[in-house]
Amino acid sequence: MSDPFGDRIPSDAREALYRENARARQSPARLAPEAVGDDTSVAVLGLEQGTISRLYRCGIVRLRDLLDHCVEDLWRRVGRHGIADILDRLDRIGIPLPSLTDQARWRLGLLSREAAVVALDADTPVADLWPRLGQPLVDTLLRRGLLRLRDLAPQDDEAVLQLYRLGRANLGRIRQLLEAALGSTDDADDHRWISAGIEVIRQREQNGRRRTRGVEPETRTERSSGRRTTSGNTTGLHRGLRP
Repeated sequence: MSDPFGDRIPSDAREALYRENARARQSPARLAPEAVGDDTSVAVLGLEQGTISRLYRCGIVRLRDLLDHCVEDLWRRVGRHGIADILDRLDRIGIPLPSLTDQARWRLGLLSREAAVVALDADTPVADLWPRLGQPLVDTLLRRGLLRLRDLAPQDDEAVLQLYRLGRANLGRIRQLLEAALGSTDDADDHRWISAGIEVIRQREQNGRRRTRGVEPETRTERSSGRRTTSGNTTGLHRGLRP
């Protein structure tokens, strides 16, 4: 006798699975974790039709199989909407939700970066600052050995130059992060350290703006007109060729 919940489900068993899922969706019932047996159907969740169909095609038709899958693997199989549907139905019937960090929830599309909570102090790991700085910048900082928020507060010209080389926009993000941390720290030493770092960054930003304003306009070629412009002076190619 074939297993009705095997990898190859006969069409009648598949339709029975869909009907059971539809009934559970209309009348969800709470289910104690200890009541989940090895053969409990995933249909008890009452998932959306698209989600239950994708799980069926993947051979995930037992609730135990679903719970044994890591969330990221399920995300690859059913997508973000399917993951949100599964987590919502698990919560509705009383099955404990898998433990997810804010970063994992963000990667799965279940949490906006702005909604992620980050405690800011001098010892906050740089790896935890992705909601504020973005993952690419965090990865770059970690590769350079900057491991704590304190390390992002430069105390001299050499240190700020290393940050400046990451780009003006990134330097601005770091300054804004330090300003936010300054308002949330109560430690006097940390306050002085971060304040000094903010001042060093601001000075560097001001110097960069002054140098930018002092640069002469570069020579450019106006391709459309065939003329060459240097520091505002235009010389036509035809000049000197008088009839």
